[in-house]
Amino acid sequence: MTSLALILVVVSALGHSSWNYLTKSSTHKVVFLWMMLIASGLIYGIPFWYRLRSYPIPADGWPYVLATCIIHSLYFSFLGMAYRKGHLSTVYPVARGTAPVLVPILAPILLGAGERPSALGGIGIALVVVGIQVVGLPGVSTSALRRFWHDLSRGPVGLAFLTGLTTTFYTLVDRQGVKHIDPFVYIYLQMVVTAFFLMPWMVSRKRAEIKYEWKVNKWRAGVVGLLCVGAYGIILWVMTLPVKVSYITAGRECSILFSSLLGVVLLNEPRGLQKLIGSAVIVSGILCITFAR
Repeated sequence: MTSLALILVVVSALGHSSWNYLTKSSTHKVVFLWMMLIASGLIYGIPFWYRLRSYPIPADGWPYVLATCIIHSLYFSFLGMAYRKGHLSTVYPVARGTAPVLVPILAPILLGAGERPSALGGIGIALVVVGIQVVGLPGVSTSALRRFWHDLSRGPVGLAFLTGLTTTFYTLVDRQGVKHIDPFVYIYLQMVVTAFFLMPWMVSRKRAEIKYEWKVNKWRAGVVGLLCVGAYGIILWVMTLPVKVSYITAGRECSILFSSLLGVVLLNEPRGLQKLIGSAVIVSGILCITFAR
């Protein structure tokens, strides 16, 4: 991965962990995320129309837009429910750690042999995955490891795993989507159409929660909308560079370091030392990915 690509990925990771922290601090998580999608549409509306004039959407790009919006509807739903039940420093590592495991397996199959990571890249990805496990464990013991895997089928850990599963699939879809559509136009459509898909559920089932979040967190939702589009927009642009998607996916996981610090320091979440050790392993993996080709 080139130095420019690495810097952009780290900046994106900082923005991503920040908007997840703000989401965790809200009351009704799924509603808050839906409001964020609407806010992003309003904030970036004028730049979108300006960009669209130069980069119109080709007919063969729409299937990718629809596919990613369906997947993102599930992603935001699972993520909001996971944060409603679990800690930021537990949910985030599991949610972000699933894709680095699955993308290197699926990318060569679905996107071609050119996506197969090198030996050093594979070591880096493995270190990222190990670090994520250390960060996400409910303790440092054999029983804690068994409990972690057992909890994948229930509660916040299971929901975080489903979030990571959707991340895997939208990453692969978006890798192809930005080959057809300008990255900024693509992510704007992604946010706005996803908000439209979620609207029937919100309006019919979440009216009281919408009123509350609008009253208490409307400005915070705007900040999250700004960060969310900006952070993922950077990643989509990096995907247009000659960098393996598995390296991009794993490199994004330095956001786990940021989210662990936010959770431990600002939210007073437990097992701070364990999470910092796991984060150090993740950083080691990212260094391997940096020098991989």
